[in-house]
Parts: sequence; structure tokens; C-alpha cells
Amino acid sequence: MVAETAGSVMVVPLAKPDSGNPKKCRPIGCYQAAKLLADQYRKDRGAGE
Repeated sequence: MVAETAGSVMVVPLAKPDSGNPKKCRPIGCYQAAKLLADQYRKDRGAGE
């Protein structure tokens, strides 16, 4: 999962659930995105405007 908040692009990796139900995925951290990923995210978000 990737999102921009307060000017920073954040990455939240999701862990697969033991049950196999995708609704039960859970976050396993929250990290600032690497510059290349942040640049690509902003480029992709701007393409839809």
C-alpha cells in the first residue's frame, strides 16, 4: 500500500492472512518510500488529473 501524506510518500507492506481471506491482510510496518518509488508514485498520480 502506498500513499502520500503531509508531503511524504509512505509505504505500508501487507502480510498475507493465515486464513487465505484477503480481507484479513494486515500491515507489517510503515516506511518512507525510496526516492525512485516516491517519484514514480507522484508521476502516476499526476497522470490522472
